[in-house]
Formats: sequence, C-alpha cells, structure tokens
Amino acid sequence: MCGILGYHSKNGTLDIEEFKQSLHKLFHRGPDASGIYNSKNLHLGHRRLSIIDVKDGTQPMISEDGRYVLIFNGEIYNYKEIARKLKLNNLKTKSDTEVLLEALKIDGTKSLNYLRGMFSFAFYDKAQDSIIIARDHFGIKPLHYFHENESFAFSSEINALKSLGNTNLTLDLNALDLYLKLNYIPAPFTIYNEIRKLKPGHYLTYNLNTNSLKEHQYYNFEFNPDFNTKFEDLSEAFEDELRDSVIHHTYSDVPYGAFLSGGIDSTIITKYMSEYLGKGVKSFTIEFEDEYSELGYAKKASETFGLDHYQFQVKAESVGIIDSIIDHSGEPFGDSSVLPTYYLSKMASNEVKMVLSGDGADEFLGGYNSYFNWLQKLNNQNKNFSSHAHLLISRIKNRSKDLQRTYENWLKLTPGLNNVIRNRLWKNCLKISPKKNANYLKSIFDSGNQLSDLQQVQNMDIKLLLQGNMLPKVDIASMMNSLEVRTPFVDVKLANFISKLPPEFYFEYQNNGFKGKLPLQNILLKTFSKDFVERPKHGFTVPLTKWIKEDKEFIEILSHYFKSENSSLLKFFNQSGLEDIYNSNKKNHIWSLIILGKWLDKNES
Repeated sequence: MCGILGYHSKNGTLDIEEFKQSLHKLFHRGPDASGIYNSKNLHLGHRRLSIIDVKDGTQPMISEDGRYVLIFNGEIYNYKEIARKLKLNNLKTKSDTEVLLEALKIDGTKSLNYLRGMFSFAFYDKAQDSIIIARDHFGIKPLHYFHENESFAFSSEINALKSLGNTNLTLDLNALDLYLKLNYIPAPFTIYNEIRKLKPGHYLTYNLNTNSLKEHQYYNFEFNPDFNTKFEDLSEAFEDELRDSVIHHTYSDVPYGAFLSGGIDSTIITKYMSEYLGKGVKSFTIEFEDEYSELGYAKKASETFGLDHYQFQVKAESVGIIDSIIDHSGEPFGDSSVLPTYYLSKMASNEVKMVLSGDGADEFLGGYNSYFNWLQKLNNQNKNFSSHAHLLISRIKNRSKDLQRTYENWLKLTPGLNNVIRNRLWKNCLKISPKKNANYLKSIFDSGNQLSDLQQVQNMDIKLLLQGNMLPKVDIASMMNSLEVRTPFVDVKLANFISKLPPEFYFEYQNNGFKGKLPLQNILLKTFSKDFVERPKHGFTVPLTKWIKEDKEFIEILSHYFKSENSSLLKFFNQSGLEDIYNSNKKNHIWSLIILGKWLDKNES
C-alpha cells in the first residue's frame, strides 16, 4: 500500500522542492521508501509501504527502454497468473508492480479488464506524452485530481493536492449539501469545486501537449441474477469462490492478520485464513466501554481457529484523535465509526503491516437491517406485517410498479438530514441546487430499475454507501497507521459471481422477519451453534448518545458548534436550524455537523 502524487504544468511553475514537500504529506501512506521521477514539467512521486517484494519493488518503476513510468498504490492479487498469461519470463523483480507495468505496455487500458485487486495508479508514456490514471473496480483505493488552465495534478489524498502550486480552491456547496444528506461526499465530488474524485471503475487519459483530459469507464457492477440455477449447485460454488478470494488476498511478504469483530463476515474470513495458513494468524478486536460488545464472540472464533488474539477498548476520551482524522480525510467525513476503525488499525499496526477485513459482505449479500426496514416501508399501509409477508417476500424477487414511491422510501433511510431539515438549516443567501443533487441520486437509483426491489437498494448501497463511505473510512483510518487493509468480499471476481445469484439465495423471510447473508451463515453453522451464527446484527457503532449526555468535553464541543455565536457553522447555516438539530438528540446528525464545524475551523478560517 502506498501514496501517489503527480503534477504537470506547461509553464513549469512548480519546482522540485515544492513537490517534495507535497509528497511528504503522504508519508503515513508509505513510510518505507520514497521516489520521484522528473521529465520536462512533469513530476511523479511515490511513497511506499512495502508488502510484496520488499527489496526490489521500488517506485517510480521505469521500463527497461525508458519509455514508460508507473507509480502504483495497491495490490494486484492475480499478478502471478497475469505474468503466466502474458509469458513474462524475464521479470527482474517478484513484484506485482512490474507485472502491472508490463501488462500496461502490452495491452494498455485493456489490461484493466483482467486485473484483480485494489489499485490507483498513473502510467506515463513518454513517447506519446500522455498519462493514464486509473482506479480499481469498486474504489477501494482513492484517487483525486485537479485540472485547470494549463496544469493537471492527482494524488491519493486531497491535502497533498492542496499544497501543490498556488491553487485557489472554493467550496462546492452542492457537495456540502450531499454531505448533509449522506454523511459523506460521493465520487466524483469533493468538498472543493476544483478537485474531483476519479470514479471507481474509471480511468482518465491526459495529454501533456494539449492539456486535454478524457474520462472512460471500464467496469460497472450490475446485478444480473440467473433464476434457473439450482441452490444446491450454487452453495458449493459460492464457498469455492469466497475461499479463493481469501487465499488471493493473503499474498504477502510481510506479517499479517485480520480484523475480527465477532460478526459472521470477519469470522468467515479468519476461518479461511486459518485453514489456508495454519494456526498463528493474528486477529484484532475493538470494543466500547459500557456498551454492547461482540468481544465474547470474537474470542470464541479466535479460540476455535487457533488465532493469536488482541483487543482494545475505546473510551470517551478517545474522541480526541478526531482532529487528526479530519486532517487526513481532506474533507468532511461524518461516519463516527471511523473512530474505532482508527484504534483498531493502530492496534493491528503494532503487530503486522497488513490485515484482511469483512467489509462488503452486507452490501453484496443483503446483510443490513435497513433492507428489512426498507421493505417494511414499501408496505407501510399494511398494519399486520405477518398477514402481508407474502407481499414483502415478493419484493425480494420482483420489481415495484411504483418506482417513485420506492425511491422516496429509500431516501428516508439515508442517515443524514432530510430535505425539510436541510432547507431550514441553509442560509437563504447561499446558492445551492437541490435539484442537481436530487438528479444525481435518482440517476444511481434508476440504473437499477430493472432489478427487484431488494437488489435495487443493494445496488444503491454498493454505488454509494460502500464506495463513498465504508471503503474510504477504512482507507483513512488504516493509512493513518501505515496499515494495509484488504477486503476479500470486495473482489471483482467474487462480485461478478455474486451478481448472478438469485436474491433469495442469500436473503429470505423467516419467523416474521428477514435474514440476509444466508450462504455465510450456512458455512459457519458447520462449526458454530445457531446462537453464534443467527444472532441479531450489531453495527460498528460509537456510543454517541452516552457521550452527548455525560462526557463534559463532548458537551463543551456541542455547545460551541450549536450555540456559540463564534461557531464556524454559522457561515452557512441558520442558528435556529442548528438549535433544532441540537434539540433533536439525533446522534448521527449532531456528529456530522461537529465534524463539519471542526473541518471548517481548520480549512476556512
């Protein structure tokens, strides 16, 4: 895992020392090594966290003839298969970087279609005077870019871009409104008008001579279920695909372990890791003081699989790290679970350089409680849930006739502020375009109009929640601690297999309720009791309600941002609207505005 940075200007306004200073802002992403390539008015920089071929995989990597240069953040899990496929018999290293460089030389952007991994990279062709920057299929690794006048820049993080040149950045108020709605800012937007996120499954081509930039899509995940497949045939095939993904994600030349929450997603990852690697895999668990804890389940799993287990307790005073998290995120990020993810990563980084996690299982296999709640909302006119269960069951397989109502009910489940609250919050003098954001969200929803109600909302979660929130959260928290996190459930080969699964294979109605992730549960029932496997789902939640009411430092923070005339939030919002949110005691709304206020204090003072 690494950090990359690139800058080109036709007038050559950025000197190498200034570029080095900007590259140093990515030190935490790659503390093991640093390298820079210079050509004309082009700078390409790399910070390395050495995982595969620790000795020889240094970057920027230059082709033998000097024509091509690659800077690469991520891992290509099938690099050995690619090397065999392309008959790369004379490689000088054992790194996936060299295989990627050769694949791009041979097949260009067509090679993106057979990569299996997490990545963001820049590939410079000196003869053509062009650069390709690309991001992996689901956006596991970040990539931001800036293109204006006669300059083009890109980076793993916004803060490194901000320090390049004399760029004048302005806040994108529509992106800020999306943040209020979702608690995060989805691609392609950032908090700044001038900086954009490269969308997952996309690449850009940039011509240094003409300063022209073109965007291309090479991958789009789509559910396309095969309803003629027999479930007994699918079960074994699914387990084989998941096991294969875990095995590929363990390729490493450094010590590694696994995040183990005690839930079924991380438990099944550690199951396959221990089966493949033997005993001694290190596992890491976090818990909160005086809160519901799955620590007992995590210990049970670690004992069953023979893991070396570590644990850490997060307390209210741990919130002090949030200022540093805000610095590294580069823009407001309102998911409070980034806090425990940081401490989990910090604990793991003391023991290993890489871990596997269970992220992605809920989105791909229908694991969120919100799916059940959403299906209920679609039939909210039915008072007796059990008597109308067949209507809800039908929504697993069938498409709603009233798509507008279906969409409106999905909007009600988003964690941020609804339209009424946001309209009351914004100052009237500010120009935002609610229609623009509404059209953006609706376009993603409409891309799944051919799907069943269940898979349509899964599609939304994959395109928005997973790509815009869950994966960035892990990237921010882990990279702050120079820890690589790999996600076997978010694997293009496994995802393409899951896309063909009938939704009732992994989601069904049982005992007056719905249950998701059935194939994972069935696998673990071979090892654990029903009490372990079929217990209610508990998210990775922070005890905000308790902190809001009882922690003195937290109460002072609340008072400053919601009641003080010196609050930075008053630059954009009405005092009355802030007081409404404060009095509502809705913890997610309060937290996201605290984060925004702190970010504004640091960046807009």
